[in-house]
Amino acid sequence: MSDTLSEKDILEHAWKYFQLHANQRMSVFNFYISFSSLLTLPLILTLTKEKNFHLLGILFGFLLFLLSLVFWRLDKRTRMLIEISEDALKQIEMNFYKNNDKRKYKVRIFQSEEVITNNKKKRKGIFNNLLITYADCFNFVFFIFGLIGILFMMYHLYSVVLNPELLLNSTSFDIGNDTIKI
Repeated sequence: MSDTLSEKDILEHAWKYFQLHANQRMSVFNFYISFSSLLTLPLILTLTKEKNFHLLGILFGFLLFLLSLVFWRLDKRTRMLIEISEDALKQIEMNFYKNNDKRKYKVRIFQSEEVITNNKKKRKGIFNNLLITYADCFNFVFFIFGLIGILFMMYHLYSVVLNPELLLNSTSFDIGNDTIKI
């Protein structure tokens, strides 16, 4: 039994590492979108004039902001793990296709993607280099949902500061024969 790994084993190891974390990143982002959307609906409902939902608005706004912050950090960590595997795959591409190989630009997928993306980011113009990578798009979504959470939290805090008696007027929910007061 040999203690060394073949080039095929190294490539397979790097690819599986990349695939694991890329799939994990998409799954986590999908979960974030679903959960954030579910938190946004009650936030919108707190704007109703008939009931006093300011405490719930503060709570759900804070939760949406916190959720955005946590998932942004988690995405940043997963992105770092993906970049580690991309670097390994780029090195494998360099070792497999020597510099004098005429196929090098057509088959070096990870190296050419980086060059193309960096060139597009250097373009002049307002919309030419905006939101070109998954990281850019994901960060934009994290920012928007986090901002929504902060704005709702600030709106409800401001309403309570202007009218402190709103806290004294509790909101009640009728569930069957029971009444729950908040």
